[in-house]
Amino acid sequence: MTYRIAIANEKGGVAKTTTAVSLGSVLVDLGYKVLLIDLDPQSNLSLALGMEPNKVQRNSTNILIEQFPISSVIKETSIQGLFIVPANNEVGMAERFLPGMRIDHIAKAVDRGAKDSFQVVQDMNRF
Repeated sequence: MTYRIAIANEKGGVAKTTTAVSLGSVLVDLGYKVLLIDLDPQSNLSLALGMEPNKVQRNSTNILIEQFPISSVIKETSIQGLFIVPANNEVGMAERFLPGMRIDHIAKAVDRGAKDSFQVVQDMNRF
């Protein structure tokens, strides 16, 4: 069974990234295989997990706009069992094209390509 946990708040500085990294790490410690999905144009979750957002070739925008398979965007982190779909500032562009539909697009992408691979999927976004 796949669980989806969305951590969302429009206001900045409310510990969304800290919560996502901490919760993801605890779930990995409990034996879950965790996928974190960064949907923030500031890419703080990606940065926190050692990604260089401007150097990744594929990111969450590719899933949202170009409908890439989510499996082609997933990156390993330094924590065994913890994976990420990174973001970069292109996510801001996707927000303009898909207002209010981001979660639906990501949920469908997860269902198509990661639902059976991960026990827990976490969405990280601003709203």
